[in-house]
Amino acid sequence: MVQAAHQQFPSVPVFLGGHSAGAGLVVNYANYPHHESVNGYLFVAPDFGPRSDTMREGNGNFATVCMKAFVAHAITGGLLKGHAVGVRYNYSPEQLNSSIGLVQYNSVNMSLALNPAKPSQEVSRLDKPFGLWIGEDDEIMDPPKVVAYAGHASAPAIPCRNCAWAEASAHPQ
Repeated sequence: MVQAAHQQFPSVPVFLGGHSAGAGLVVNYANYPHHESVNGYLFVAPDFGPRSDTMREGNGNFATVCMKAFVAHAITGGLLKGHAVGVRYNYSPEQLNSSIGLVQYNSVNMSLALNPAKPSQEVSRLDKPFGLWIGEDDEIMDPPKVVAYAGHASAPAIPCRNCAWAEASAHPQ
């Protein structure tokens, strides 16, 4: 997709972005040795994975992990359970009955693609500038923790304008 964007729009900068777990996918892609070059990254309410410790306290019930599937996948070198349910999201009946089309689960393979294995190292290797946006009242992620975690990146963050809480967390008193 990145290569197609470069070919179709050669004079336009290409940015790769992800929302929530999609940000983890972008971080994984950026660390892939043969990734296509982009001009920067965009992260919206990013979830850099469970090893980043950036979730709000008390959100342990957001999803249920099927550990047996991950263990079987790991001990067989990926031969078994890659397509099995790896993570099931715990939505309310009202959410499930709505028409918004929520993803109810991710396979083991998809879960591994969305979650950096060593997020602090992988975020630190981001090689291009990035923008990060997260709402102050995000239900899942803890905004100050997310902003602080993004500080692992060696690439510069695009400065935030009119973001009082981000400025306060960047310059504690």
